[in-house]
Amino acid sequence: MRPRQLFSVTSLIIVLGLVLASCAPAAAPTPPAPPKAPTAPVAQPTPAQKAPAPTPSGAGPTPSPKPVTEQPRQGGVLIQSVHADPPTLDPQQETSYQVFNIVAPSYSGLLQYDPLSPEKVIGDLAERWEASTDGLTHTFYLNKGVKWHDGSTLTAEDIRWSLDRHYNAPRGVLMPRAEIFQDVSKIEAPDDNTVRITMKSPKFSIIPNLARGELPMYSKKFVEARGDMKKDVMGTGPFKFKSYDVGSRFEVVKFPDYFVKGRPYLNGITFYIIKDASTRFGAFRTGRIQLTATGDSSLNPSEADLVDAEMKGKAAALKHPWLRHGQLLFNHVKGPTKDLRVRRAVSMAVDRQLAVKVLAQGRGSVGASMMPGSEWAIPEDELLKMPGYRQPKDADIAEAKKLLAEAGYPDGFETTLPVRQGRSYENDAVFMKDQLARISIKANLLVQDYAVWSKTRTSTDSFDMLPIGSALRYPDPDDFTRYYHSKGSFNFGKLNSPEVDELFSKQARTMDRAERKKVALELQRKLLDLAAAVTLCWPDAYMGVWLEVKSFKPGIGLSNNGKFQDVWLAK
Repeated sequence: MRPRQLFSVTSLIIVLGLVLASCAPAAAPTPPAPPKAPTAPVAQPTPAQKAPAPTPSGAGPTPSPKPVTEQPRQGGVLIQSVHADPPTLDPQQETSYQVFNIVAPSYSGLLQYDPLSPEKVIGDLAERWEASTDGLTHTFYLNKGVKWHDGSTLTAEDIRWSLDRHYNAPRGVLMPRAEIFQDVSKIEAPDDNTVRITMKSPKFSIIPNLARGELPMYSKKFVEARGDMKKDVMGTGPFKFKSYDVGSRFEVVKFPDYFVKGRPYLNGITFYIIKDASTRFGAFRTGRIQLTATGDSSLNPSEADLVDAEMKGKAAALKHPWLRHGQLLFNHVKGPTKDLRVRRAVSMAVDRQLAVKVLAQGRGSVGASMMPGSEWAIPEDELLKMPGYRQPKDADIAEAKKLLAEAGYPDGFETTLPVRQGRSYENDAVFMKDQLARISIKANLLVQDYAVWSKTRTSTDSFDMLPIGSALRYPDPDDFTRYYHSKGSFNFGKLNSPEVDELFSKQARTMDRAERKKVALELQRKLLDLAAAVTLCWPDAYMGVWLEVKSFKPGIGLSNNGKFQDVWLAK
């Protein structure tokens, strides 16, 4: 396959600076005008939600109260845009947010992040939960009478089986979130409404992990009859699957037997698949799309500025923590980057501050493994003194060239960067190509669609360096275990450091928050010392929303708060 020609970084800067110079993109041909709500909408009371029982860190959070403004209305179909088809429809086996963008409304988890206060964990299928004083046993009490979309009744055995499947995966089934359960001893269903998880040792993040959107519950009977969920969508969520026209639209409709009374308000959701970014933004500006999705389906900073300037009073650009950061992963077992000196040289050559200006259009932050400014992140004043983060770059570039010469590459070398197709991925790769050229490494870019690229990344025979858009699912050190632990599901470069593995285990099992922070910082410093990967920058993200869409808040990360059970349309 021949590489597709991409811009140079100089061209990239110009393009990003003028990305919306032509503000009249071709209108999306597919989406119709959003349907209106009934003319005589029925006001609905807000049902009370039950607060979770105490957890090891104290009392469980209480769901945020609904804003006292307009009364929610029943009816209407929400129109949202996404930028691509999902690889499959199986959210347990897939890692791409393109899956969660469209199937999330059809599923429920054991727990969830509060849709109106996205940093809090509340119950979902579990109405409450409790933990033993030693933190080893977590007991979840389920809502009774929950129905699957096929009309059958959910039982605790469905949940036990769904969770157990992650760390006791059937042969031939890849479960990419298995590391969440590495400290689990057993999962039991003592009766139809109770699930009990017993840990080998306490785990600080077990509750926020169970609330992640990537842990939907499946019907044991349904999946065993089909083998997997790659072509089916069947859950207990507020919306039931209706139809899927590949490359065009994905539709879900209101599930009348949803276990939360009075929900959902919407009659349905239609996701339009619009691959071209300018066409997608044009559809939003003209009102044919009421809400953009996350990731590459969201707004870039220039688009967000246009929304705020031209659509004030009609639409808004919502900044949200999507937790994405462009990275360059290294092959740690073969090729030039097996040598620590080469990895350090590449890391030192990259100008992270320039990455913020070019890739994030000035809307982002320099950072390492954790979201800048979060409690777990390396403090900025410390980070900016480290090799690769220092300014000006002259000293780093000189040291990088010296390291390459010592490693046997005084004139650099030539390599190929396999690049996942998509705006943010390709921009990252163009930028990285330019940075590598500064130390005489010639990188040829090979753009691949997701299906091809996802196979490429799993073989260390296929790359020396791999550009990847890493995205934490929630802001906790446990979530980047998958990239750097020797058994991590995203450790494509096969980093194998006993010290790193031990630090990952130590921070996960340290229940004192302050002590855990110390271990997490030590872990991140070790990863930088090993040049485990290069983090480019952490860009800000924006979702576009028309103001008629009510009770919506972006979730943390790319896969949370996608059920839309509380969302309603004002017209």
